[in-house]
Amino acid sequence: MSIGSNIRKIRKTLERSQESVIHRINNMSQSTLSNIENGKKPIGPDSPLLQQLADELGVPVEAFLSDNGHTFNNVIQQGGQYVAQQLADQNALSFLQEMVQNFVSHAKSQEEMLAAMLETNRAQQQMIQVLLQTRPNGTT
Repeated sequence: MSIGSNIRKIRKTLERSQESVIHRINNMSQSTLSNIENGKKPIGPDSPLLQQLADELGVPVEAFLSDNGHTFNNVIQQGGQYVAQQLADQNALSFLQEMVQNFVSHAKSQEEMLAAMLETNRAQQQMIQVLLQTRPNGTT
């Protein structure tokens, strides 16, 4: 198998579209990836683009260079672990975002409550001053 066909096989096994793979790779179009996968655009083992593809798919570059089925199965297993880790990271991030939103909401509620308490305190002080001023002289 060629490097390009290995890229395609790994990408499809990981259920990734060409669009999702090129999304974070600078200066790569879908047609470029398609040409690489179809052998129309050769790519060398030392190509920086090959490393970027490997990073994006979560596999070592060697996975693209090997014709060995055993190596390919290991790569798929590693890719699955990579995807599982990405999902776990995404869930953790969602959880943290929810916690921050709750904290901010709670802080705003407390801030509003404190503002209301201060306003109530000011009103009470004004009432006391009015009562003291309207009290007849000589009374305590």
